[in-house]
Amino acid sequence: MTAERASREPTSDGAVITVGLRVWSRARRVYQSAPDSGVFLTDPQDRRWDPLPDPFATPFSVRLGPGEFVETSCKFRVPADAREIGLVVNHGGGPGNIVIGDEASMFHKRTMYLLDRTP
Repeated sequence: MTAERASREPTSDGAVITVGLRVWSRARRVYQSAPDSGVFLTDPQDRRWDPLPDPFATPFSVRLGPGEFVETSCKFRVPADAREIGLVVNHGGGPGNIVIGDEASMFHKRTMYLLDRTP
C-alpha cells in the first residue's frame, strides 16, 4: 500500500484530509489480501487520527490477484493546530512468525508518508 495523493479541506474546527491510496499485490501466482492492514495520521506530538468511516471505500482486505491493484481513499478529521502530519501504514501484526525485514516487526521503524508541512 502506498499514498498516491493528499488534499486538505479547511473546516470550522480544523480540516478534513483526504488521502488517495494504492493497494497492490506483488504476488506472482496466488491471490492474497491484507485484512489486518490499516492507516492513521500522526504528528510530531504523537497524536493519532483514525480514518472516518466510509462504507463506499474499497477495503484494504480486498482480495487481489497476481500483479493487481486497486485505488481507494481515506478521510481524516484533524484539529486546526495539526502540523507536519504523516500517514502511517500499518500492515497488521502481533505475535506470530518472525520475518526478517518485516515492517510490522517491533524493531522496524513504522512506514510513514509525510503529507503536510503547513506552518
